[in-house]
Amino acid sequence: MAGDLYPDHGVTGTENRQYNREQRAGKHEADAALYKSHQCEQTPHPGSWRRHDQRTQGPLVAGYGIYTQGQEILLTFSFCSSLVSGYVITYFPLRGRSETIRLILSDQGAKWTEEEVQFTDWFTANCEHKKQAVFGQLPKFKDGDFVLYQSNSILRYLGRKYGIAGGSNQESALIDMVNDGVEDLRMKLVRVLFYEPEKGTEKYEADLPDQFSAFERILSQNSNGTRFVVGDQISYADYNLLDILHVHLALFPACLASFPLLTAFSDRISSRPKLMEYLKSEARKNRPIVPKK
Repeated sequence: MAGDLYPDHGVTGTENRQYNREQRAGKHEADAALYKSHQCEQTPHPGSWRRHDQRTQGPLVAGYGIYTQGQEILLTFSFCSSLVSGYVITYFPLRGRSETIRLILSDQGAKWTEEEVQFTDWFTANCEHKKQAVFGQLPKFKDGDFVLYQSNSILRYLGRKYGIAGGSNQESALIDMVNDGVEDLRMKLVRVLFYEPEKGTEKYEADLPDQFSAFERILSQNSNGTRFVVGDQISYADYNLLDILHVHLALFPACLASFPLLTAFSDRISSRPKLMEYLKSEARKNRPIVPKK
């Protein structure tokens, strides 16, 4: 709707002049209280009328100021982070390839709903979810009317939406590189757990130091391992690395014993307040790493 009323969340000079602040002020006072209660920014700026964009802990908020009772009220035409987002994750009753999506959304203060697809339904000939899936795979991610498949595409989409995809072309490229490295490790684990279980996990576990050493080295090259994998703010690759570390720690509890930076990274990112709340939730605790038998 915002795009129809205000293309590209912009406003022309003609629309500025046509906008009658006195007639609109009373109508929007109640809205202002609502937005304030949802922690949308209010900036004192008497008499102003301007476009105002901000990055919050949630989605990009595009708003328009109106002078009302001595202050500028931020009226938004897109969702504030604490309002219902319209996100839907469609996936199996697992952590799997949807868990990093959940980590991002929870840490960014967004809400979402889960649409679970049972394995027994997925493998039937008439499964609608499978028919609709672009590449015959899940997860499926909905942002309002927008639908996206492929887990890493979803991560990159959320990375751009929440401003956690790098502050420059170089940072974005490095974040992609780390995320691809996590994907390589995830695929090796998936092969062992789901496609070659008869071979056992002993060799895989023995080879883990070689796998983790690359990530330990990457961390050491950014603020001596005290921050994130790239730059000075969190990225979608940090969440993906955190998830794969959580999975390995659950399966191989001593796997990080020789990796102090990865251990500290896992503890540090997991302790972010909103993320920690999700990690302690019953939904997270009840969601298995591998299918329940």
